[in-house]
Amino acid sequence: MRGIFFSLDVLFAVIVAGVLITGFYFYLPRSQEDIYPKLYLSKIANDALSVLDKNGTLQTLNQSVINNSLIGLLPSNIAWRLNITSLSSPYPPVYCSVPTGSMISRYPADAVEQDYVTGRRIVINITSATLTNCSLAELRVWLR
Repeated sequence: MRGIFFSLDVLFAVIVAGVLITGFYFYLPRSQEDIYPKLYLSKIANDALSVLDKNGTLQTLNQSVINNSLIGLLPSNIAWRLNITSLSSPYPPVYCSVPTGSMISRYPADAVEQDYVTGRRIVINITSATLTNCSLAELRVWLR
């Protein structure tokens, strides 16, 4: 009878040790990953969209003006892709949800998207208490 309990105790110890070793094997390399580059990129994307929104550049929906502003705002080691989707409201002025068109910019033009982070911002134009335009701006940034 004592041999059975001793065998079960050893079996339980081996299973627990196997689970711990497997856990360390899979999760230890992930704990070594540096999350700061992604955080840095996220802050850059959201800050750039915030600046463009606050100074009124996004409301113009002028591609060349927005591109020039982004080139001046973003550091030189950052590549980016901006997609602005115009939305229409089926029930004005309740919400904007139906895509009606888009504008896509990329800098540099031959940049390949890899490990990017996306910042998003809703841009609303109101004229004389009427919703005139609603757009979703998505700025993807990545390191060159």
